[in-house]
Amino acid sequence: MKFTTHPILKAPTPDEIKKLCFNDDGSSKPEGLKILMEMHRMHEDAVANADADPLNYGVSLKGWVYADAMLDKYDTLMIFGGNRSSKTEYGARTVVKAAPDNPQFITLFVALDAVASIRTHKLADYC
Repeated sequence: MKFTTHPILKAPTPDEIKKLCFNDDGSSKPEGLKILMEMHRMHEDAVANADADPLNYGVSLKGWVYADAMLDKYDTLMIFGGNRSSKTEYGARTVVKAAPDNPQFITLFVALDAVASIRTHKLADYC
């Protein structure tokens, strides 16, 4: 049984699996194997769902939850962060979630210049 590697949805460690499936004396725990099989199924389903439909089943980072709460209070949100900090992914996700309820809105994603905007945002916004 192999757990798919995922950056957020972590698989149980070998020690956790050992404690789940074996007693201290080394004898097996049949109920532990059943639990492990269910954990495996749930993990694999979560990874597959997150990959297939990240908008509805993807992982929400802690900062995203905070940003969503701020959008409940304010109509403008500025997000700052270093490279690879998921700013674009959060923005694309938030706009796509809001679009069906706001068909009259026009949304503009911008970066340093037109080339950077297309390179950075096109994949996040249209995929």
